[in-house]
Amino acid sequence: MNSKVIKKIIEELLSDNVDSLGFNFWKLTCQRKLKKKLLFNKPPNSWKKVYFKSYPRLLKVNLEIPKSKGTKLFSIIKERKSGRNFKGKNLTLEYINKILYFSSGIRNFNKIKNNFDKSLRMYPSAGARYPLEIYPIILKSREVPLGIYHYNVKSNSIELLLEGNFRKKFSNEITDQNWIRRSGMIITITAVFPRTIVKYKERSWRYIFFEAGHLAQNIQLISTSLKLESCTIGGFLDEEVVELLDLNLKSELPLYLVVIGR
Repeated sequence: MNSKVIKKIIEELLSDNVDSLGFNFWKLTCQRKLKKKLLFNKPPNSWKKVYFKSYPRLLKVNLEIPKSKGTKLFSIIKERKSGRNFKGKNLTLEYINKILYFSSGIRNFNKIKNNFDKSLRMYPSAGARYPLEIYPIILKSREVPLGIYHYNVKSNSIELLLEGNFRKKFSNEITDQNWIRRSGMIITITAVFPRTIVKYKERSWRYIFFEAGHLAQNIQLISTSLKLESCTIGGFLDEEVVELLDLNLKSELPLYLVVIGR
């Protein structure tokens, strides 16, 4: 897919005309359009290459591959709920490690032998394109500097993008949710749209939004298993998040926030 088509689709996404976006999605993906053959006999390499984002020059905190011991799944699902009654306690690196790895980490590290195009994550992704990026904003911890991080999936580490206390920034300016001040971490989920668009074109919007939901549910279930409270937020000022994370608007946009605390 050429850059003009990608630019046009992203402009539609950013448009105030929501009806236009919805109508165009339906028009381009309706059943009659899908009757023609969608796949090549041999998928192109662009469909197989898995991309990773990293910040090699910044401070990196290496994480571990934690042991998968915990509460039974059925109990966790039943207990999961949106909670905001944080007591302002610090999050340990162990909590941060388990939440990030078990929600979005690579689950077959031992099998891929550094062939990361064969890597698989903890959540489903259409065509294994993995467009989502995870930015933990750590608000309360004594084990790592407070600030904005990027989760480097490939190396299973967090990279410090900007050190500082961003409680007021998120509670007052970005979300207008005062209870965030007592939380320990905000996970910002973004999407690098071209990773999926190159294969699925217009239908990418559907797949990417599904994927963000899968990931957010993982985060909440893991938080529940760790006896932490969590709450998702879809209402926030996109432009403020884009500026804070220094995102490239031509390809990467914020989708979802998950607030976690104890």
